Amino acid sequence: MNEKQLQSKIVMDFSHKMPEERGSLWSTRNTTFSVRDGQTQKAMGMIPGVSDLILYFEGKFIGIEVKVRGSSHSSKHVAQQLKWGDKIIKAGGRWVIVTSVEEFWEVLNERDPLYTAEKVRQMLLDGKSKIKF
Repeated sequence: MNEKQLQSKIVMDFSHKMPEERGSLWSTRNTTFSVRDGQTQKAMGMIPGVSDLILYFEGKFIGIEVKVRGSSHSSKHVAQQLKWGDKIIKAGGRWVIVTSVEEFWEVLNERDPLYTAEKVRQMLLDGKSKIKF
């Protein structure tokens, strides 16, 4: 399963289990298909590092980054995502990385998933060029 498939499963599961909350969970397009598309997207407000999913639920604002278990990502990219996550935290929200649909539901039930901002910050301090989830 890749990240897009996992993200889709999360969104579909949320929509199925909580149809009354439709519109509370949304994705951000943060990839580009060409240099020109990238320039257009940036001009329209695309911000590097923005979370894959944004959830506004029961008065809570949560940035959710989706990663597949066992996947590796550059430390630079993860640091960029955490930097955006820190903005959410500073504003009173939460930022997490989830690696499964079950972890997503843990976040909604106010339990910490394996990868909180603090855990990711620690992983970055190790100084490795790649981070494995």
